[in-house]
Amino acid sequence: MIADEWNVVSSVKRSWNKNGNINWDEKRHHLTFITSDDRVAEVIEATAAWSEDQEKKEGVPFDLVVVPLATGSKEYIEWVKE
Repeated sequence: MIADEWNVVSSVKRSWNKNGNINWDEKRHHLTFITSDDRVAEVIEATAAWSEDQEKKEGVPFDLVVVPLATGSKEYIEWVKE
């Protein structure tokens, strides 16, 4: 489903509003996935399902941004598409 991923845990801070109160958490994951255009929807669905389970446990809302791959070697982009 994904070709590459990076998982940053340190120094990832998250704030959100719940019931009129601002909540803070400094132990969040910042995940970056590389996938092909054809699989973006599948990655979003899998990530959302996992996040919904986590939100039930921890109360932290789901947040996702999709950005197209801007550059890379021809070989890397072909590898991602496979």
